[in-house]
Amino acid sequence: TIKQRLASEVEASLTKKLADIRPKISQVKELFAANSDADGDSDILRTPLSELQSLYAGIIRLSYAELELYLSEAYFLLPTKGRAGPKPMGDSVQLLGLEIELLLKLANIRAEQKNAKALLECIGTINGALRFLGCYSAPKELMIARKIPDLCYECGCCRKAIYYLQQSAANDREGGRIQESLQSLLKACRWCSIPIAFDALHGGLMLERDFTINSSTTTTSSVTDPSVINNNSAVVQPDKQQGSVRIQVSLLLELLSTLRSVQDLDETQWGLACHVSALLMFKFYDYIDDVGQSKLNFILQTCSVTLPMHLRPTIVSPPLIKGIAPLALPPHLSPQSQHVGGVKFIRFNTKAARFCFDGEIMKSHLIWVCGEVSQVQLQITNPFRNEIQLSSIAIRCRAKDGRVGAATSYVTHGALLAPHATDTIAVSVLPQVPGILLIEGVEVRIGQSGFKNPISILTPVVEVPVLGPLPLVLCSFNVDEVEVFARQQYVFTTTVHNIGAMRVDQMVVTLHRDDCGLQGCEGCLEKGDGSVMTASIDRSPLASALPFAAMSSVALKATITPPAIVRAVREEYIIARVEYSQNFEAPRGPNDKDNSTPTYAPVPKRTHDARLRVFQLPSVEVYDISISADRRYIEAQLQCLSDSVAIVISPNDKVPFERHTKVPILPRQYTTLRFVIARIPVEHRKFSLQWFVQDRPDVHGVLPLDFTEHLEHVRCTEPLEEVVVLGTLLDDQAHRSSDPSLANEWPPTDPQISLATSAMMLSSIKNSCPPSWMSFQANPSLLYPVTAVQPIRFRITVTVPWQTIVPLDIHIHFDSHDDGAVIAGPTSTRWMLGAGCDAFEEDLEMYLFSTGEHCLRITIKDEEMREIRHSWVFLAEHDQGMGAGGHASGVEDATNYLSARQSPQLLATPMMKF
Repeated sequence: TIKQRLASEVEASLTKKLADIRPKISQVKELFAANSDADGDSDILRTPLSELQSLYAGIIRLSYAELELYLSEAYFLLPTKGRAGPKPMGDSVQLLGLEIELLLKLANIRAEQKNAKALLECIGTINGALRFLGCYSAPKELMIARKIPDLCYECGCCRKAIYYLQQSAANDREGGRIQESLQSLLKACRWCSIPIAFDALHGGLMLERDFTINSSTTTTSSVTDPSVINNNSAVVQPDKQQGSVRIQVSLLLELLSTLRSVQDLDETQWGLACHVSALLMFKFYDYIDDVGQSKLNFILQTCSVTLPMHLRPTIVSPPLIKGIAPLALPPHLSPQSQHVGGVKFIRFNTKAARFCFDGEIMKSHLIWVCGEVSQVQLQITNPFRNEIQLSSIAIRCRAKDGRVGAATSYVTHGALLAPHATDTIAVSVLPQVPGILLIEGVEVRIGQSGFKNPISILTPVVEVPVLGPLPLVLCSFNVDEVEVFARQQYVFTTTVHNIGAMRVDQMVVTLHRDDCGLQGCEGCLEKGDGSVMTASIDRSPLASALPFAAMSSVALKATITPPAIVRAVREEYIIARVEYSQNFEAPRGPNDKDNSTPTYAPVPKRTHDARLRVFQLPSVEVYDISISADRRYIEAQLQCLSDSVAIVISPNDKVPFERHTKVPILPRQYTTLRFVIARIPVEHRKFSLQWFVQDRPDVHGVLPLDFTEHLEHVRCTEPLEEVVVLGTLLDDQAHRSSDPSLANEWPPTDPQISLATSAMMLSSIKNSCPPSWMSFQANPSLLYPVTAVQPIRFRITVTVPWQTIVPLDIHIHFDSHDDGAVIAGPTSTRWMLGAGCDAFEEDLEMYLFSTGEHCLRITIKDEEMREIRHSWVFLAEHDQGMGAGGHASGVEDATNYLSARQSPQLLATPMMKF
């Protein structure tokens, strides 16, 4: 019979050929796998192995061709007349069964050959025969129908395989075979790259973590390997096209519909329903309408009540988290970093440096501290078409070494997100154990879903180093802001408080500018010239306060010195920086020898900065310094630079100015202070004037003046009007004066000379003269009668009241037109007069050969070519006309002559010449 011929001619040969081919194929694969990574013999074995592989490929190809020939011959041996009637009867059914068996074996050969076109033609013929028989319900035919999808999947026809699985599941569902239908749909989901965490064959949960969908993406990419579920199936790459997504959605909807058709679901089926609903809700939300989302939400609410604890991981994570990043501590809480290797920066640059913790290189420079509340920034999004409310958000974290209680996450409530909206929130975390803290994800509760248990959304793991507890110090000032005028010194108090629970062993307080960024700066504000603001601080109380106990404080005095000149209101900040720590060991650097990259490690040291705003206000400045025209005064022109206040200048006791009273300077106005050069001691040419703000005496400062450069080349600035010149007639010439009162009144009254110093010096000279001498000052308005032709002894004395030593040129002479007068003695000399020098004194002999008036002049000149002249007018007479009464008549004549000579021109003071 035909069956016996098929068994003897086809089946035996086919079985033998398959038994020969398959072991050889496995041997070749093992041989290539064993020698694929060989080092020395790879080149030697490559050529023969390649030839051997080609040889076996040819043998396999010929064997498949022979098998196909046997099957084709067996198929043609079958009579085809059995299909002529409307229904197969008797032997026709048996022949069609043999045809289906042959076609099924031929389909196996086509699948192993990866010949998709021939396979689909063969499967089409099989389906036609099955439809003609109409016996899909028979066990054998059902087995054939379930075998076809496996053949399609093995050949690589995934869509056809899924299509035949859906048909098989629909037939099983119509026949009441729910378990078989679920198995077919789950297999289709796996082939369609849908991560289902249940296996209907084993009736329970297969995987937990590996099947969680990444919440940061909404693509249809698979996160599982189908070979994990079915070791006999091949790995199929996911299809991201729109049609593939729709197939996935249809499979999940059909699977959920099959589950809902079950009367009483067990725990595993409830978990599967919850898992499928979560997949549709959170992964394929774009393909579900509002009504469908409401139904899925109801299923999730029901599952949240009935789902047992061991099946909770089957809840698929919603794509609510787009990003997660731990935030650094505030600057005053963040620990400092110390250089442990590589080059060292002048200015700290976190982008070019690397960080290590306990000798291991970290990915970032972020450091947390035990007991300090830190924050994790979350970027949450709502991809759904409905508004969602996150009733609670918490961070999921654990210690890397497995210690319990590594951190406590604070719960954030009431985050409301509009459809397709994105927001950023910060969730607080309290580290409690030092070491490496792992941030694994977020636990959320969705308000509309009514989940009693939080949903875990896993994210990429972030490692955060955590240091042990550190002390905490705060710095404050006794003022909020300061207004300081130029050249004013302002004193304020800086108070350091230890508000933590740990003591401080080391602490340094420095003052910095607002733009200071140098690493290891020791106080840039404490250095500088007079062009910028500087400040100083008294650190002596700090040394006695260490170690700094908890809940204690120490006050430090600081002084602000603004720049010398401020022309406009300027705002600046003073940074009081407190660096403090406990005693600690040096950190350990990495084990590598990379010396080109700067490497830093965190140390248990903190820095706290306190900012004080300082307004620098203009006050007063020296606009100009000059010497007066008569070179007796030095003039300082001052300017008030302020726009709103008046500055009052107080005199200096050692170097008073001319008025010697307080001088106010109105806003934006000038004033000139005149200082007598003769009254400025050499050692006080650099001095200061005190000033204060009008109506605010507490705001005061110092204005420095420096006359050294201006007075350096001024050789003489003493007033020559203060020179006192005295003439003394020696021997018996005094009784011949035309005015007898001159012998008793000395010096004569002169309203032009009123200096007390001059009077004291003249009085000392008068007391030293004999009674027969007569001394008098030079005065051209008086006549002094003397005897003609007789020698006249005349003494000239020059004194000055000055405190400085000035060289003077003294010249004595008669008028050039007076030819009848001769002087015997030195008439020109240079004499040093002033503080500590002797007065000039010269005795002269004069001979007046003619009668009448003779004018004796003395010219005094200084190094600045200034000069002053003094003169005496002598009246020469012969004494033969004088008898006993001659004296009275002589006096009367001299008096009459003197009255005639007193004209307004002759009453002037001694002449000054420049």
